[in-house]
Amino acid sequence: MIVIGFKLRDYIVEKYPNRKVVGYVSPRVAAEERYVQVSTFLDDMDIHYELYQNHVELHLEGKYHNAENQEFVNQLHQQSAGIPSLSWLSWQEKERFRCQIDMPANSWEEVKAAFDAIIAIFDPIIEKTKKNQNMENQVTLEARTLNSILFNDKVKLSLPKYQRAYEWKKEHVIALLDDTYEAFVSKKAYILGTIILHQTEDKIYDIVDGQQRLVTLSILFKDKLKENKDSLLCSVFDNLKSQYYIQNTNKIINNYLKNKDRDNYLDYLQSDKVKFSVLYIPTNQLSLAFTFFDSLNSKGMLLSDYDLLKAHHLMFIPENQENLARKHNDEWQSKDDKHNELFEKILRQIRVWSRGHGEEGGGERLVYNEFVSAIDEKDLDKDEHVLNRYMQPNVFRSWNRENDQIVLNMRYPSQNVEDLIPMEIPQTIEGGDAFFLYAKRYHKMYELLFGEPTGEKKSSAIHYADELSKAIRNDYLRNAYKAIILLYFDKFGEQKLIELATCVELLLSTLRFPKAGGQTFIRQSRVKQYVNEQEIIPVILNSSYLSHALSQLKHKIGNTPFEAEGYTKNSQDNYKADMENFYNRHIHVLHNDSIKSQVNHLYQRNQKQDNNE
Repeated sequence: MIVIGFKLRDYIVEKYPNRKVVGYVSPRVAAEERYVQVSTFLDDMDIHYELYQNHVELHLEGKYHNAENQEFVNQLHQQSAGIPSLSWLSWQEKERFRCQIDMPANSWEEVKAAFDAIIAIFDPIIEKTKKNQNMENQVTLEARTLNSILFNDKVKLSLPKYQRAYEWKKEHVIALLDDTYEAFVSKKAYILGTIILHQTEDKIYDIVDGQQRLVTLSILFKDKLKENKDSLLCSVFDNLKSQYYIQNTNKIINNYLKNKDRDNYLDYLQSDKVKFSVLYIPTNQLSLAFTFFDSLNSKGMLLSDYDLLKAHHLMFIPENQENLARKHNDEWQSKDDKHNELFEKILRQIRVWSRGHGEEGGGERLVYNEFVSAIDEKDLDKDEHVLNRYMQPNVFRSWNRENDQIVLNMRYPSQNVEDLIPMEIPQTIEGGDAFFLYAKRYHKMYELLFGEPTGEKKSSAIHYADELSKAIRNDYLRNAYKAIILLYFDKFGEQKLIELATCVELLLSTLRFPKAGGQTFIRQSRVKQYVNEQEIIPVILNSSYLSHALSQLKHKIGNTPFEAEGYTKNSQDNYKADMENFYNRHIHVLHNDSIKSQVNHLYQRNQKQDNNE
C-alpha cells in the first residue's frame, strides 16, 4: 500500500494541483501506510477523499459533525441520492458522514480510477452546495408584497426577545391608514417602507425592524389571520403596555373604517400594488442587522440612497471581516449629514461631466445607481485589489535628468498608507472596502477644502479657494465651483490652486451676467449644461500638467466686462459687489499678472490699490 500511496501523491499533484495528500502509518508497522487522504478543492481536510481498506470514500469529519453544518451534509446526501455506484455507510456509530464508491481499489490502476470517479461525482456537488450556501448567506434587499409576508405559510414571523413593546400611538396608526387609504382611492402603488428580517437557525424570521407596522397591519387583518397559528397576533405579548396598545389600535382601525370601503381597501393592501422593501439578514449575521437598524425611522420610511449604498457595499465585505464592516458602518454613519452634499452635488456631477453630459437620466435613486459596484461580487478578488498601470501610488512628485539619467523625486512619505492608494473621482466603483475608502478619501478632501478648520490652519491657497466659494452667492454656481476645485485639487494638489480657482470663478460668473434679453435668473440645468459645454472637467482630467489645464481654462474666459453696456442689471449688482469685496481683500495673493488683469478688466476694478500693495 505504501507504493500506491507514493504513486497517488504524484498523480494527485499532477492532475489536481493545490490538493493536499496525507498518508497515515500504522503505529505498529512504521513502513505501512494505513490510509491516504486527499483534500477536495475546498482545501479543508475535515472533508476529504480517502483510500481506506481497499475502497475509496468521501469522509466528513470534525466540524461537519456539528449542528451548523448539517444542512450542508443533508445537501450532499440529497444530491448524491440515486447514483447507483455510491453508498452512504455508518462510521463511528454515525450513518451520515462516510460515502463509498462501489469500485475495487486493490491495484494502482484501480485506485487511480476510483479516485477520478469519486472526485468527478462529488466535486461539482460540493461546489454547488457551497455556492448555494453562500447565496443564502448574502444580505439581500427585495420588494415583497404584504401578502407574501403576512399570508405566506413558508414565512413565519417572530418577535425576538430584544424587541421593544408594541406601542404605536393614535397618530402613528392614523398616519399609516391615511397614507394607504389615499393610495387605495387613487389606485396608486404604495411602498410600506423597509423592514429588516433575520433568518434564525430554524427558518423563522425574527423582526429586527418593522415590528410596529407589521403588528398594526396584522391587527387590521385580524379576521383573516385568526386561524393562522403562526401569525404575529399569536405572539406572546406579555407586557401590559403592548396589550393596551393592541386593543387601542383595534378600536382606532374600526372607527377609521366605519364608513369606508373596508373590503376593497383590504383587497388593495393584499394586491401587487402594495409592497415592503425587505432587507433579509442571513442566519450567521445578526450583528450586521443592527448596522442597518438606525437607518429607519419610526414610520418605516424608505431607506435613503446613502443607507442603500451602505447596505450594498457592506455585502461585499467577507463574513470573516465583521470588524472591518462595523468600522466602515460607523464611519459612514458619522457622515450622514454630509453625504448628500458630497455625493449628489459634487462627486456624481463630476462623474456625469466626465462622461460628456450635463445631466443624465431622471427618476429616483440617481446617487445609488451611480455609486453601486460596477463589478459583480463573483468577479472581485477579495484578497487583493489589483492596480492598473495608470493608477499607481502617488509617491513621486516629479522627475528630471541628471547626467543623462532620469531621477524620480519622491514626495514626503505619508503617515497613512490609505493615502497612498491611487483613486480618482470618475473611477470604476468597486464594491465593499474599496468604496468605503473612496468615500472616506473624498469626504476628508472636501472637508479640508471647504469645511471649517478643526486643527491646523488652512494653507493660503486652500483658504483663498474656500473664501472664494463663500463669496459666490448662488448655490448652483457654488456647487459647480466646488466640484471643479475638488477635481483639480485631487489631481494636482495646491500648486496654482489660487490661479485655477480664480479662472473657474470668472468662467462661471459669465452665467451671472447675461447680456440684454437673456435670463436674469440661473437654472441648475443651465449651470450643468454650461460646464459641460466648456469641457472644464475633461480639460482637467486630460491634462498631464497643471500649467496646461490652467492655460486651457484661462483661454475660455471672455473679454467683455460684466458691467459693460448691453448686460442686464438686476440682482447681479449684489453679486458683483460681493465678488469685488472678495477681490479687494484677497487679490494680493494672486501673483499671475495675466489672470489678475482679467479680474480687474471683467469686474472693472480700480487697480491703483493693487499697485500700491
